[in-house]
Amino acid sequence: MLSSNIKTVLVRRVRYRPIITSSSPRPWEWSGKAAGFEALVQSSNRIVPADEWASKMKLAQHRVCRIEIPEGPVGTGFLVGHDLILTNWHVYRQIGAAQASARFGYYSEGTEQVVYPIMGEPLAASTEDLLDFALLRLTSKVEPIRGKLSPAKQEFEVNQVLLILQHAKGDPLQIGIGHVTAILPTKVVYNANTKEGSSGSPIFNMNWELVGIHHYGDPRNNSGIPIAPIWKLLGAEGHVRT
Repeated sequence: MLSSNIKTVLVRRVRYRPIITSSSPRPWEWSGKAAGFEALVQSSNRIVPADEWASKMKLAQHRVCRIEIPEGPVGTGFLVGHDLILTNWHVYRQIGAAQASARFGYYSEGTEQVVYPIMGEPLAASTEDLLDFALLRLTSKVEPIRGKLSPAKQEFEVNQVLLILQHAKGDPLQIGIGHVTAILPTKVVYNANTKEGSSGSPIFNMNWELVGIHHYGDPRNNSGIPIAPIWKLLGAEGHVRT
């Protein structure tokens, strides 16, 4: 028997019928445009085929490395040539006189990984107050199947989705997802999460095209350097094709 403290509520089932007048389009004539169900609200965040998107992410993963010294990981970098990696200048400063290496394929503890020693001083660089990058050469070329990243022309928009592949805390490769919150003269600001060890990570748009390099974070925002001015400088010095 139900307790006297419990009230029984009877709910009457009501069948919903849309109101259709003689001038209304029939349901089979409805379209997103007519009914207002869908809209393309931002050109930079376009709809992409899922399989194609996943395949491009896999290719991008192969080109990202953890930069490490004997004491441990110091940052993230990525291939821009068959024996060239790009990272932040402030990551390179942490290397000092130590022998640094680039570890590729660190997706989980069980994945096959390849480590390439890094040669001495950068081929090109710009300090933290400017473009904050260092172009480093590996002692040998990576396997051709790994490929390299090339920049895409990108006009950043507020609310544009950005993807950051990173070795946060030196851990296996992770992805940070966020959107642009502000566009400054030499930087782009976003709310994608990063941690110590993410410096030097490549920034991608929704189509997995390289658009920047992660630079700096504070409690409220993260920021990166657009890849275009870096690539222009490297091209002028003959290190990459523009």
